[in-house]
Amino acid sequence: MTVDKMYVVYEMTGAEYHDTFEKLWSYFKGTRHGLRRDKYDKSVYVTNGLSEYGIQEIRLRRLWNYHAIEVRMRPELLNEIDGSNYYGLTRISEFGEVSMKFDYILRDSIGLNVPSFFEWIAKRVEYTVDLNVGEALIPKLLFLYKSGNIPPYMLHDDVTRRYFESDTNLYLNSTTVTAHWYDRYRTLQEKEKKAKKSYKDYSVTRGILRYEVQCKDCNEKVRDVLSVEQCRKRLWYFYELIVGKGDYYTLNKAKEIINDKVKSEKKRMSLNQLLDLINECGSVWLAKLRFAEQPEFSSGKQNLKQIMDRFSSRLNKLRDLGINPVCLPSGWGISRLSNLDGMMCEYFEAQYPR
Repeated sequence: MTVDKMYVVYEMTGAEYHDTFEKLWSYFKGTRHGLRRDKYDKSVYVTNGLSEYGIQEIRLRRLWNYHAIEVRMRPELLNEIDGSNYYGLTRISEFGEVSMKFDYILRDSIGLNVPSFFEWIAKRVEYTVDLNVGEALIPKLLFLYKSGNIPPYMLHDDVTRRYFESDTNLYLNSTTVTAHWYDRYRTLQEKEKKAKKSYKDYSVTRGILRYEVQCKDCNEKVRDVLSVEQCRKRLWYFYELIVGKGDYYTLNKAKEIINDKVKSEKKRMSLNQLLDLINECGSVWLAKLRFAEQPEFSSGKQNLKQIMDRFSSRLNKLRDLGINPVCLPSGWGISRLSNLDGMMCEYFEAQYPR
């Protein structure tokens, strides 16, 4: 399993805070990245003086009853030697070395009286997968994922809605977690253009679809969030919820599979009707809203929960048949597109062979 970014915190006493402030102020004095008051949050002093080492930002926060040092970091840069994996990710198995370097910089070089890395509290961690699918395929996959089973608490979020029409990413936000798929190469192109400066060569990211789950309320010790099983569980949960199992087919091809594999005429009819509804609505999430309007529920004998359970049951039956409920547009000129779940399994296996 791999991680992109982390946000870790150590809460301290008032005396520890003042000692930390003095040491950071002295360490960065005279540099262009000295400790400065944050222009948006007056309770915080901040420095980016260690960004080249992957410690992108150090923040000292002081409120009337709260003192803390907060560190935003890209662990991979702490592990960098020759720059060959500058845009890569960090395996969980590599965090022993990350911890040694983190501790050396903060405790030995700067002299801060803080605990070892694994004892800090992780407020945010981004579990991440990079899949090399080719540039041409990424916009198609993003289009299909936007038509998936997106939960309402993400779909109606203001940030989700702001970026939903982007052709380079799908950013499904919520208060505590974000599921994000994006074109790694084109996103870096856009950031470089906006920053008006040249980035380190990122051609290695061409064709990479990055999928990450940003957990924003971990509040656990670092050693506890850096678990292979927790990483796998988080990534699979949102993938299976939103994208789900099954390859993508055109509507006609999907119906052929249903008619060939399902013996019961009643079941064939209900699954074909669900496919028609999703295809007509343009997405699973919109079809879910309209499902209760189907004639079979007009008697009013079933409550909304029972109707939604019926929707989920049929959705899962399609997936069990190897059919993703989102159908391919006929204009694409292809009748089948493989689900990336197999590629994700290969990625996990390559990271941690059993």
